[in-house]
Amino acid sequence: MAGGRGSVRVLFMNNTPDQVVFTAGTYDPADETSVPSAVQLVLNATDGTTLAAHSRSGIGTLTCARTVSLGSQKLLDLLAANAPNISITPEAGVAGITFYDTSGGGEPVSVATIPAFDARLGVDFPCGALLIFRFEVNGVGDMPFRVDFELIPAVSPR
Repeated sequence: MAGGRGSVRVLFMNNTPDQVVFTAGTYDPADETSVPSAVQLVLNATDGTTLAAHSRSGIGTLTCARTVSLGSQKLLDLLAANAPNISITPEAGVAGITFYDTSGGGEPVSVATIPAFDARLGVDFPCGALLIFRFEVNGVGDMPFRVDFELIPAVSPR
């Protein structure tokens, strides 16, 4: 990634009755050779971090870049091309954000996949900020779930 920009902190809050699965990360869209800074939220805790129904993640840190993405195909493509040794779990390796019903005790069942969510450096967030992504049941519109985004700047504007 061009230049050293520092980092962004991320927090994922799941306010839905289903488990959320996706790959999140930061990357520069014009840089086809750098390895994105990424994290996976997966179905099985032994594979990595999970985001169960009505839960939240810890605060994670990603390298600051021009795009913070939750589930974009571009992020997945850059990881595949530039980080072949990173193992992406099958369920987190698909574009979008998938919600799984895990309440039945058997195999998790995919109930919905919503489009990826991207935030842009300088427009949506500055480096050093805390980015909070909340997954909510969508009461309006054609998608069953939505992503709400909140920014907490690193320094107070006062």
